Amino acid sequence: MLIVLVLISALAIATVQTASAQAPPGRDRQAPAPDERQATRENLKRFRQMSPADRARMIQDLQHWNELPEGRKQELESAHERFQRMPPERQKRVEEGLRRYESMTPAERERLEHNFERWQKMSPAERQQLRERWQHMAPDERRRLRE
Repeated sequence: MLIVLVLISALAIATVQTASAQAPPGRDRQAPAPDERQATRENLKRFRQMSPADRARMIQDLQHWNELPEGRKQELESAHERFQRMPPERQKRVEEGLRRYESMTPAERERLEHNFERWQKMSPAERQQLRERWQHMAPDERRRLRE
């Protein structure tokens, strides 16, 4: 989560710098609000406290962000805003899911993505039926299906 905060701060700085650099002639560059400057300072301090490997990864992520099409950036920003509005317990579950996904092997990820695609193609009635079947399964049967 810390990496996300630092990345978002870096993006905010880049956005402000880009907007400032593109200001029409004769218009002053708009400085960030005091609370934005404070958040940026705090995130910069966190960035400097990161290990060199984490900083390198952060820079690589920022470079990747800058290469994304605007539409994809907007989708990700929207997802981040939805995440921020979630209750803390839900945020924690999402973060745990992301950590589990990151620890998966490529084969496990592929299977998960395949199942997700199948889920997306199901009708709401089919999904509900599957949820009900899952709830009535014995724990060992659920475990077997997960593997």
